[in-house]
Amino acid sequence: MDFEFLPQELPELISIPSVVVVYGHADDPLAMEAWKKQATANHTQLDLLARDPSHPRRSSSNPLEVHVSIPYGCHHTKLFLIGYASGRLRVVLHTTNLRHADVHWKCQGAFLQDFLVKQTSKEFTTSPFEETLISYISSYRFVERHVWHPSYW
Repeated sequence: MDFEFLPQELPELISIPSVVVVYGHADDPLAMEAWKKQATANHTQLDLLARDPSHPRRSSSNPLEVHVSIPYGCHHTKLFLIGYASGRLRVVLHTTNLRHADVHWKCQGAFLQDFLVKQTSKEFTTSPFEETLISYISSYRFVERHVWHPSYW
């Protein structure tokens, strides 16, 4: 994770009320601290969670511990969850590491899907995708609750 590159590439991150970044390795701790200071000055709640992909799995939806067998990395999740003022959720799964060289010089792919606000009536049930996503996100053990709705913005 290049903490200097990401806010430069996506300056909108500094104006979003709440941002959570889960990462495995930070190239430059000073850049990470600079981003935290800038976020605080702009009243953005920024949570940075270091998680090692080689740690044992924590749920059936999070893969087995990853043993790095090649000198230049390993497979790991690349995911955005974006909440909108309307209550809609956008899920983006992508292939790029958030670094300048990967974003600008390599072929990348992304899948995204928007989900409407879930209704509370009894006729709506969960789906396997919803249950897997909740299980996966829970496996990161991030207990801070982030809620978005129109009054939040």
